[in-house]
Amino acid sequence: MSDFVTQTRLAEALGGHDHVDYSWLDELPTHLGPPDLKMGLRNLDLSRWFPVDDLTQLQRSAKLDILAAHPEVVQWQDSALPACHELLALVVEYTAAQPEPGLHPIDAAARLVAEDLSVMVRSDQATGSPGSWRLAAGSLAFGNQWTMAEKIGGSLLDIHEPTDGYAELLAAKVDTFFDNLRPGRLAWRRNWFVHDIDDYHQPVKFVHQHTSDPRVAGTLWIRSERETLRRLPETGAIVFTIKTQIAPMVALLARPAKAEEVADHLAAATDRGLRAKDADGRAAALISYLRSA
Repeated sequence: MSDFVTQTRLAEALGGHDHVDYSWLDELPTHLGPPDLKMGLRNLDLSRWFPVDDLTQLQRSAKLDILAAHPEVVQWQDSALPACHELLALVVEYTAAQPEPGLHPIDAAARLVAEDLSVMVRSDQATGSPGSWRLAAGSLAFGNQWTMAEKIGGSLLDIHEPTDGYAELLAAKVDTFFDNLRPGRLAWRRNWFVHDIDDYHQPVKFVHQHTSDPRVAGTLWIRSERETLRRLPETGAIVFTIKTQIAPMVALLARPAKAEEVADHLAAATDRGLRAKDADGRAAALISYLRSA
């Protein structure tokens, strides 16, 4: 498997899309009305930190190929080393797998799971203004239009700078959540986007196609990230995990109730909300397609 990793290719390894479990589509958040952006965080049992599904091993294999071809997807600052060692120990305990020797602990930890991993530390442990949280280490094989090299060392505000509305709607809430997150608690959320292609490794910002044709909308993809946040008990750093999942639009059509929810969401969304989903310029076509379920 090369670093050109697509959902279609992974599905084919299981016998086709009909053999893939797309039940995670039922978790897509489809709240209606303002605000455009929400944290949407919920509590999660620690036993579900790294869930295993039918694609987990294939995604891990794909990640290893991407790491071999693009070692720059792993970045770290010296301040993160104690937290990365703590994270590796917890991942080893969770997976009961042995890490590859000789690697930086953030790299070794990320190779044991399908998720991408990031470590956030307080600014008194990294360069930055007092009180801010900074991205100090990470492995991002399945980046969604950004790279770890672009964001390493950045604050939460820096990291989310491209997100229209983050500063006024979410920044203060996210900072407060990070400050108040306690060890032993696991929080999670899910987002989703409409993509033209089903590549997992998408480091570069793309311009998506606009269309008014529902048939074209039916060829698009739902890309979603299951994200978790956990504070490490010893170092106090916060680990952010990203499980990337991709489904053909027809898989959503096969779930009529959820397809209607997504259509309703797109119909009610503001222009900013549609841009946040990469759905601007094609929302009407998507709505028509999804309501044909």
